[in-house]
Amino acid sequence: GRIISGVEAEKIGLVTRCVEDPMEEALKVAEEIAERSPDSVASTKELFQSTWVADEDACLRKETDLQMKLIGTWNQIAASGRQFGVKLPYYHGRK
Repeated sequence: GRIISGVEAEKIGLVTRCVEDPMEEALKVAEEIAERSPDSVASTKELFQSTWVADEDACLRKETDLQMKLIGTWNQIAASGRQFGVKLPYYHGRK
């Protein structure tokens, strides 16, 4: 293989985008993640880790299972409210 630049990787579709300051962008993304429901973040991580080589049906079953566990929980309600500008108290610890 050969080493390619970030710009070339973007051109050929290996990366979504390139930015001037990767550390600044990474911190912005981390702040966005930190504002989300900790349960949702953990479920997203679990979904990715457990299905990245699974077939589509298995992926959809796992996603549905994880979503059903989240719907109606305090953290899900708080996250939904925040999306609409409603300031609810802090998230509860992950279950």
